[in-house]
Amino acid sequence: MGEFFSILCSVFWAGAIIFYRLAGEKFPPKLLNLYKNLISTSLFVIVCLFAGEKLVPNGFEWIDLVLLGISGFLGITLSDTFLFMSINRIGASLVGIIEAVYLPFVFILSAVFFGENIEYKVYVGASLIVFAIVISSIDLEQSKHLPFKNLVSGIIYGMLAMFFTAFSIVMIKKPFIVGYSVLEKYPALWSTTARMALALCFLILMYFFSSEKNFFGRMKQRSFWHYVVPGSVSGGFLSMGIWIIGMKLITSVSVGAVLNQLAVVFIIVFAALFLRERITIKKAFSLILAVIGGLIVIL
Repeated sequence: MGEFFSILCSVFWAGAIIFYRLAGEKFPPKLLNLYKNLISTSLFVIVCLFAGEKLVPNGFEWIDLVLLGISGFLGITLSDTFLFMSINRIGASLVGIIEAVYLPFVFILSAVFFGENIEYKVYVGASLIVFAIVISSIDLEQSKHLPFKNLVSGIIYGMLAMFFTAFSIVMIKKPFIVGYSVLEKYPALWSTTARMALALCFLILMYFFSSEKNFFGRMKQRSFWHYVVPGSVSGGFLSMGIWIIGMKLITSVSVGAVLNQLAVVFIIVFAALFLRERITIKKAFSLILAVIGGLIVIL
């Protein structure tokens, strides 16, 4: 069941990337991240109210809230801001190379800090998916129009985003500081909402210390309702919630990480449909490799 949620998460995240690419033309990364988190956190709070989720769950400890706050700060406040900066520089079609970096980071962190054993089939599936991502993402003809400075900075920002994302989920999936998994201790809905709410607090602080002071005025723009809102619902609400649920149900962090990489396949398809980016033979071949890699991991 966890594998299914990981794949579904990839679909919604890929759709969100398209919206973020379009929204990035009008909104700076920090402000876009603030909007995204404000909308998605509000939706999670509403769901919690309808679901009758307790404000303070059983067995609550303050150290767990601190860890969720650190996870939210690294995996949402910093990571998504860096990701938006990367997308603005290298575009949706090249963002796949950034997504590919996430997988090795999860493997390294899981093995170094928690001694997680990775099955051979995960290595095989991961290798095929990463290979597919690299093939589909690196288009020399397309990257010629990018200034070298933007290309390098975009990749660096993306790598930072993936590192913080990987660490933020691994640290609450496995025992970190405390002798238990914070993610598995509490209901998935509560932990997701708490993590996002704490990340939102950090984003609000960042906003007040930034030069951007037209928060409500920007919301009047047509692009806000056409791109920011649907992107926030798809990427911040649906994708985030499904991602946390999938990682909670799946037995191995590494398997979940591999399946999440399928988002790149959907990004290519959605980019062709909505951004009119051509699917070349190279990209078609990478789609086949990625699907085979995902099946190897699941079976």
